[in-house]
Parts: sequence; C-alpha cells; structure tokens
Amino acid sequence: MNEHQIAYLDALRSGDYDQTTGSPKSLGSYCCLGVAAELTGCLVDVPHGSRLIKTEYGTSAEQLPDWLNDLLDLTYADNQEMVNMNDSYPADFNDIANALENLWKTGSWEY
Repeated sequence: MNEHQIAYLDALRSGDYDQTTGSPKSLGSYCCLGVAAELTGCLVDVPHGSRLIKTEYGTSAEQLPDWLNDLLDLTYADNQEMVNMNDSYPADFNDIANALENLWKTGSWEY
C-alpha cells in the first residue's frame, strides 16, 4: 500500500470523523468518500450546510476526482462500492477501511 492509502485508512479508523449518508459532508459528518476529499481539500460548499466533491467534471456526491482515485488506486466502480457500503449496507468506517485494505492487498472486495 502507498502512503496515501495508509493515511486514508488511518483517517477512517481514527474516530475523528462522524459518519453520515447521502452526502460527502453534511452538518459536520462525512461519508467515506467525504473523508478522502476532506484530507485532500477537494470539498466545496453547497446550500443547506452540505459539501460536495470537486471533480474534473463539476461536483459529485458519489465520485472522487480522477487524480485522487489515481493516488488511492481506486476506480469509479470502487467509488460506487464504497458509497454502497456507506449508504446502503451500512458499514461503519472501520468496516470500510478493512474492505479497502483487503482490496489493496488482494484485489478483491470482501467484507
């Protein structure tokens, strides 16, 4: 794993971020993509106290920018899997960190 992946896993496991669903950041809480975006400064304000992720294509609630996906060795499909875990499964940040670590070590989403 690279230094960016390790920093992201550490942030997810730190307990420093309250978890939310449906938005990268809302009222001080984050989804799993929002934590990555916060670490790299690519969250942008939108009305009603929420924030979206700034990408090369505008803003998104469900996609990291290409450059951040590259740093973290993630794909669009990986982003969707993470959103599914965060919003629909629902998994806590430790579960998501464990699944990501497994992905980066084995190439498989298992949780």
